[in-house]
Amino acid sequence: MLVLAECEIPVRAILTELNAETPDFQFAPDRQCERIRVFTRFHSGFLAPIFESDRYSIRRLRLPLRDEILIAMVHLPSRMHSASESQRTSCSLLARAVLEQEATVGHTRTIVVGDFNVDPFEHGFVATDGLHAVMSKAVAQRRTRRVEGRDFDFFYNPMWSYFGDAGNKPCGT
Repeated sequence: MLVLAECEIPVRAILTELNAETPDFQFAPDRQCERIRVFTRFHSGFLAPIFESDRYSIRRLRLPLRDEILIAMVHLPSRMHSASESQRTSCSLLARAVLEQEATVGHTRTIVVGDFNVDPFEHGFVATDGLHAVMSKAVAQRRTRRVEGRDFDFFYNPMWSYFGDAGNKPCGT
C-alpha cells in the first residue's frame, strides 16, 4: 500500500511508474478526501471506506485469512494556516472519529498514518482528548490510562522509537 498526502502528481503518472515492471498497483479512490491518494497491490475492494471527511479517510482492510484492521489516513491542517489550538482540535476530532469507527466494527486494530502537521509531543498528539499517543511500547502495552474516572486507550507512535525504543537510552532522548 502506498498512501500519499498533498500529492499533485496525476494519478495516471503515479500508476505508470508503479506499474513499470509489473501491473500490480491500482488506485483506491476516495469519494470525499481528495487530500489523500491510496495505491494498493491488492484489489481495492479489500480496502472499503467507512468514514470520510475532507481531512481523513478511515477504511476497513479485509484481506483473506487475516484479521481485519482499520486504516485511518490523514492530512491535517498545516501550521501555516492554523493556530496550535485548531491543530489540537483537529487531532481531537480525528481521535473521536477513529473511536466511533472502532466501536462500529467491534475492534481496536487501527493504524493511523499520514501528515499530521504536528510534532509528536504536542497536545493534540499526546492529550487524552487527542490521539493519546505514547512514545514507548512499554507504556502502550498498558492499553489505557484512567483520567477523571474514565479510561482512555493509548495509540503507540512508533516514530518516537527513533527517540527512545531503539536503544538502551530513556525514551525521548
